[in-house]
Amino acid sequence: MSRSTILGPVFFLITLFVSIEVQASDQETARVFAKASVLIFNRDFTWESPEREFTEFELAILGENLEAVDEMICAALNVGNSVVGAKLMAHFESKRCLLLLRSRFLRPGTYYGWEGGDSGDLGHLSDRHYVYHSRYIEALQALFPNQSLVVALSFTDREIDRLKTIASSDNSRHREWAQWMIHRLML
Repeated sequence: MSRSTILGPVFFLITLFVSIEVQASDQETARVFAKASVLIFNRDFTWESPEREFTEFELAILGENLEAVDEMICAALNVGNSVVGAKLMAHFESKRCLLLLRSRFLRPGTYYGWEGGDSGDLGHLSDRHYVYHSRYIEALQALFPNQSLVVALSFTDREIDRLKTIASSDNSRHREWAQWMIHRLML
């Protein structure tokens, strides 16, 4: 783990604790926020759900301090991918960091071929090849149940055209990702 990977959450926690004035006697809140910070700034895409990682009590503490949690999520999405951040947004039905999540979601991804299949067959349309984007779709669908993500995220004609252009380009390294996005978003 690099120094910057460790220092980001540590620096953020110091700033966070000063801003929410955590009492020295509130060790439980500090412990929960330390745990949340490490997870939110982690780039792990295998993370499933808040309920599997946090106790009901820990989730209640985070829910009581949602503004501070949102600040952590926004900071993490500003510097990289955060599946945990997206899943916590969905859990708390928080849309404060939605523009950052939307930006991460629309940022071109690349095809991860370690699961088999290649771009010559339809295997590249499998979610397992777009690990962050598929997790973001899960979180966004939870935030916007029964609603098209294209509508919920207010995709512009230009963004849709960009996806289609990338998907049809033989020279783009993001071609498979764009084809997958079109498939998943039912464009």
